[in-house]
This record gives sequence, structure tokens and C-alpha cells, in this order.
Amino acid sequence: MRTIKYFGGLLFCMILLVALSCQKETKKSIQNCCLSRDDSLSILKEITATTDAYAVANNNLDAEKCAEFWDSSSDLLFAETGIEYTSWDSIYIYIKKWYSQPLDSVQFIYEERKINPLNLNAATLYFKAFFRAKFKSGLVYKSRVNAAVVLIKKNDKWKTTIGYWSIKGLKN
Repeated sequence: MRTIKYFGGLLFCMILLVALSCQKETKKSIQNCCLSRDDSLSILKEITATTDAYAVANNNLDAEKCAEFWDSSSDLLFAETGIEYTSWDSIYIYIKKWYSQPLDSVQFIYEERKINPLNLNAATLYFKAFFRAKFKSGLVYKSRVNAAVVLIKKNDKWKTTIGYWSIKGLKN
């Protein structure tokens, strides 16, 4: 009987210990599980600046600057609705072809950006953007872009290494 009380008391203490140690933690996100607040904020600023530069490059019809958004390593895999890019060259050729058209102006405007730092050299980015291209002929093309990408920091620059975006044309 004494043994049962001993094990019963021991069992009660173990259950109490487990219950107390398993209390709900404060809500954790990807950012605060692995990085300090300062590191997360620094990454958010850097990626915001990188994506702002991408939008400016589009608005300035600067194909060379647009191409800098993508990684030039063999790790690059990117897809657009129905099209797959497996190298930086394939994306560069597409960008050059797009901007070699007789364009008058382009507007690339972010409607939403969600950046999730994973570690000091990796992050995910989801964004929604509005795209408008006006051709010299007067024709206007409008679309919405939804994208999700993985960014890797290489040589102090954030580069898209894998991702997907879908484009939906809008009526004028």
C-alpha cells in the first residue's frame, strides 16, 4: 500500500510538472522563433528596400535593374502562370524582350507585402501588386500580380531564388 501511495504521489508530481511546463507559450511567428527583434527589423528594411528598387526599375523601364531581383545561381527556379524559368538567363531574356517593346510608361505598385525572415540569410516574401503598361500606340495593359518567393541573401543583396507569381489581366 505504501508503494502505491509513493507511486501515486510521484505520478501526481510528474503530471503537475508536465502540466506546468506545457503552459501555452505566447504566440510565436517565424520571425520571433529564430531571430532577434533587431535582426528581423533589419531584414524587413533590407527586403523592403530591395523590392522598392524592383518597383522603381519597372517604373523606369530599366530591364537591367529588374533582372537584379533574381539569383544568378543554378538554384533559381521561378514560375509564372504557364511558364517556367530555370535560369537567370531565361528570366533576363524575358525581361529584355518585355522592355524592348515600344512602351511609353509602366506603373508597378505594391498593394501588400508580407516579409517573413527565416534566418539571417533567408526570408519569404508574399506580395500583391498592380501593374500597368502603356504602349506608345496608346494601348494600355493592366494586371494584378500575386507572388510568393524565397529570398536568399548573397553578397549582401537579397535575391529571389525560388518562387511563383500569377498574373491576372484586368479590363481597361
